Amino acid sequence: MTQEQFIDLVRTEQEPLRRFLLALCSGDSALADDIAQEALIRAYVSSGSFLGRSKFKTWLFRIAYNCYIDNFRKKTPQRVDPAGSEALNLPSGAPWWLAVVGSAFAIVIVKGLFGGLGDNFINPALAARAVLLASW
Repeated sequence: MTQEQFIDLVRTEQEPLRRFLLALCSGDSALADDIAQEALIRAYVSSGSFLGRSKFKTWLFRIAYNCYIDNFRKKTPQRVDPAGSEALNLPSGAPWWLAVVGSAFAIVIVKGLFGGLGDNFINPALAARAVLLASW
């Protein structure tokens, strides 16, 4: 297969390939584009092995699916440290009453006085966190 033939075949299958990968990636277009790029590179490198026994689309989509699988095999699950600041709004050593004060402020002041359910001008949890940080 020549380079021009490969480019012509890819042009016709590029958009269906992207839709296929977008569906596999649950709508994550950046990830789908990365996998599509990897698949097209692999397909170009191995284009000499395409013998035409199947449709080009079938061959290309299989390479893309293998790239998708490879992408998730090499990823390690990310763990969240429960003692880390990214997991908690309050430090783990904070007294229990501090959480009660913050919750009361969020519910009574922000939700009750400024909007009720769904019509708040500010996120109640963030308002409580700001008050707690400013006060203590």
